[in-house]
Amino acid sequence: MFIAFDGIDGAGKTTQVDILKENLENLGMEVNLNNMGEEGFFDEIFQGIKKKQWTCSPEIREMLYYFEGTLLGEKIKEQRKVQSRKIEIVDRYILSFLSYGPLNGVELTTINKIVSDMSWPDIYFYIDMSPEQALERIKKYRKIDFPEIGCKNVLSNDENINYQCFVKHQTKVRENYVCAINNLKKRKKRVVIIDGTLSKKDIKQIILDEVMLWIK
Repeated sequence: MFIAFDGIDGAGKTTQVDILKENLENLGMEVNLNNMGEEGFFDEIFQGIKKKQWTCSPEIREMLYYFEGTLLGEKIKEQRKVQSRKIEIVDRYILSFLSYGPLNGVELTTINKIVSDMSWPDIYFYIDMSPEQALERIKKYRKIDFPEIGCKNVLSNDENINYQCFVKHQTKVRENYVCAINNLKKRKKRVVIIDGTLSKKDIKQIILDEVMLWIK
């Protein structure tokens, strides 16, 4: 089984990924968690770019993520061929490529070609939340990171400017998510849209119910 999660930065998807993994493991299921940028292919490069040890254009950075995504998709395809009972969960996948990529300098036609052969998840969850609400959630735990304001932008020493850039950028990302989901629906690709303003407990239950229904 293959499950993917997506949403703007701060929407709570990573929290729900961890909760689902724990719930499924408690039920005796084998779960493997995948995270773009932490798949073992380009980890040092991604970390180097994030820490500004490496200089890289937003376009190249984006394409490295796409390459890693296609490698992950191929890995999951092979697992499906041998009917593996392991549940694969990925934090960010095709929808992220379609939503963030155009804002980081990659043509949408190019992205569509890249993702066209990637393995589609059995269940794809999209946690929806306004950038303003996501920002308030982030502010409770940490500072804004530069990819969250767009890789073509630069972090300011003034945190309020970073907040404004976050909302502006993530508003565009959210619009791209909506557009991508609507286009995928026309191709009969199902995405489960979840209201990210619901309680953590309610979101957890919606996700678990959907997963258990598929398993049965």
